[in-house]
Amino acid sequence: MGVYQRKSGSWCYEIRKRNSEGKWTTLDGKYDFDTEDDATLAFIEAKKKIKTRTTFFLFRHAVAGRLEHLHLYTVREKHEKVSKSYANNRVRLSRFGVWADLPVEEITRDMIKAELKKLLAAGMTPANVNKHLIALKAVFNFAISEGKLAMNPTKGIPFFPEDDPKPKFIPEPDQVAQVLLLAKPMDRAYLTVVAYTAARINEVNKLTWSDVRWDADGRGKAAICLKTRKSKGAKAKKRWVPVIERVRQALLYAYQHHTKNSPWVFTNPKMVVKYPKNPERWCYIYRDKFFATLCDRAGVPRMGFHNLRHRAACNLMERGAVLTDIQHVLGHERPTTTDTYLRSLGFSSLRNVVELMDDCDLDCDSKSRNMQKPL
Repeated sequence: MGVYQRKSGSWCYEIRKRNSEGKWTTLDGKYDFDTEDDATLAFIEAKKKIKTRTTFFLFRHAVAGRLEHLHLYTVREKHEKVSKSYANNRVRLSRFGVWADLPVEEITRDMIKAELKKLLAAGMTPANVNKHLIALKAVFNFAISEGKLAMNPTKGIPFFPEDDPKPKFIPEPDQVAQVLLLAKPMDRAYLTVVAYTAARINEVNKLTWSDVRWDADGRGKAAICLKTRKSKGAKAKKRWVPVIERVRQALLYAYQHHTKNSPWVFTNPKMVVKYPKNPERWCYIYRDKFFATLCDRAGVPRMGFHNLRHRAACNLMERGAVLTDIQHVLGHERPTTTDTYLRSLGFSSLRNVVELMDDCDLDCDSKSRNMQKPL
């Protein structure tokens, strides 16, 4: 369209071309210039950049670049070839293979909306479709960062409304106790550490004996050092968490029966057989389905390891722990994250505040009545 003036009086420029379907698509455009000269100069510069832009940067090139970025910069478990983020994005982006040989600038907003609606019509949940849209946004942003695209065609596409999430399952204490009762001794020790420390499962799997202090406070109380890392290349953040006597006994059992030369608190026997001369590889990257089997035997609903973390967080909240203390135990960077986490489990940190306000009102009313009594 070139340079033009809007009804508001401001000047703009827009560069368009027909795509392979014969429809007009915007390659670049900027708005709200004060004068026609400013808009014209910007238009000329934009035309130069488009001419120097690689004309055969296809959608599959953008996808390959984005996946390579995820492979290099996202965290993955030790000895795993790719991260979960890489694997999930690869699957999601493969569903847009119809655009593989199209130049990225020819993919329009309408085309994207049509493909997303097809996924929804095929039975995919709105939440999952939204994740596909997020993956596409990242691909086009990568193309922009590489100088191959001027505008992101996903801009302005709204997310599909999602259904209310299912309430998180929080096992009852007696359900956890029944499962522990049926577990083998070492599995019971493992589950006890997971259930009564509120640790993430990877933090327990990577727990070493150097991370255990048997007498952390000089009075026989033990503590463990939990470590988590949110981004690749970043240092693992450590936090020392005191443990109850039940956990100390579980750790003591694990120590008395630990595999010789293993640095790990809980050693993976399969890895010992596979790599007998490399103890560093003896840790658990994942656990098998023994937990689900125990739940079936105990006659309780199946639960995951993270449900035990939910139960521990609830215990802390129910017993009146301070929000910042819960934050430290859970390993959250910010108290707002902990507050959101507790709200998702059905707890509100404002509940006790409201109760205190109610008590205060009662006290104030009684004092007011006493002050009004005649001397």
